[in-house]
Amino acid sequence: MNIAENMVRLQQRLIERRAKPQTVAMLDRYITLAQQMGGNEYTSQLRVLQRLMRAPEAAKDTTIYNDLVGLEEELEGVREQNAREREAFESRPIPKPKKFYKERDRKKR
Repeated sequence: MNIAENMVRLQQRLIERRAKPQTVAMLDRYITLAQQMGGNEYTSQLRVLQRLMRAPEAAKDTTIYNDLVGLEEELEGVREQNAREREAFESRPIPKPKKFYKERDRKKR
């Protein structure tokens, strides 16, 4: 996903979290800027959110910053859960192929 699409999704999540109108308005401005730029840079939602947290508007207004921090905590939790699930999937026991047992039996003889 490019930056503009990530910002739209972040804005939707903020609306679902009942963010303040200032926060939604700030994202509206940055979404229009990102769409005008039309970049194809692909990045994660978390990275886009962290860049938004460094915006001058967020630095000046604590309500905007607090809304963004709350969403960051939620995204971090999702990321950690996905990492645990991926680790569990990769560490699951994998059955050995029939060829392994045939080779083992042949070496025993």
